[in-house]
Amino acid sequence: MRTHITTVIGCKNLCAYCPQGELLKAYLRADPEAKHRLMTMAMFRTIERKLPKKNIIFFCGMSEPFQNPKCTDMILYAYKKGRKIIIFTTLMGLSVSNLKRLFSIIPATDRNVKYVIHLPSKKKLERIVINKSYLNVLSKVIHSNRDVYFHYHGEKLHPLINKLMINSPHFPEFHPPYYRGEPLFPADIIRPARKRGRIKCRCWAFVILPNGSVILCANDYKLKNVLGNISTSSYKDILNSDVIKRIYRSWKNERMEEECRYCYDAGDANSVAQYYNSPFTLAKIPMGLKIYLYNHHQKIFNKSRLLWRFITHNKKPLANCDAALKCS
Repeated sequence: MRTHITTVIGCKNLCAYCPQGELLKAYLRADPEAKHRLMTMAMFRTIERKLPKKNIIFFCGMSEPFQNPKCTDMILYAYKKGRKIIIFTTLMGLSVSNLKRLFSIIPATDRNVKYVIHLPSKKKLERIVINKSYLNVLSKVIHSNRDVYFHYHGEKLHPLINKLMINSPHFPEFHPPYYRGEPLFPADIIRPARKRGRIKCRCWAFVILPNGSVILCANDYKLKNVLGNISTSSYKDILNSDVIKRIYRSWKNERMEEECRYCYDAGDANSVAQYYNSPFTLAKIPMGLKIYLYNHHQKIFNKSRLLWRFITHNKKPLANCDAALKCS
């Protein structure tokens, strides 16, 4: 399992699709004076000690990790402890000297450390400062022969970055930004349709904040689901928290309303649910056929009561267009 480390609250990148304002408000409610805006090395050592050895440490979370001046020290500390590490960064805050420190201690052949680089887009959806220092760091990463993956949002790369990447062995991939709990720019980022049936998370990872709070995942920017605090609780206690138990129940019971059912990372726990949650089957099947199937699904699946429960979770069949639209 991966564990995301948020090294700082108040990311300066202010990506247009990232609700940093909601995160800051929620965090300040628990820590009004923002005494723990930056994660300390002492806190990180506590986190590393309490995490199971199989957990991959993902330096990302909800902000640019290198905006914490101690981030390089944290990475090297985790590496020396034998941890598998993923560094997800825009490179903002990473100096040439700290990059050299990383590369001098972590060999290029060591595949236990992976780098994921978020590049600036042409639409300037991110406040990534493209100056001489940034281009120098990026160029060194590109030609480092390390396990590096590049991606970007905003349809097209920034022209200056595109020139660098054309002559490199890497092929950055376009990833469309997705909904994170707030209708931000671009306007076409909308909340996904509610998923039906049993679901599961395809990309689950706890997020640990600078003050030690553990939250459900990196999409919970309003900090609605706090599982505990790693500095005062054991990892086992966090896994057995009431919040986790409630989330597990909601995955099985679609009548429970949780944000998981509107998440891009929520997958179908069984093949039958795929027929309800697939964009093809829901968006492109004619409404008349949908209503017919809804009204007759008990007869179609009368040989298996288990399939019946997966498909409907309702006692009564759907009988009109409005009901069918709500389920789709």
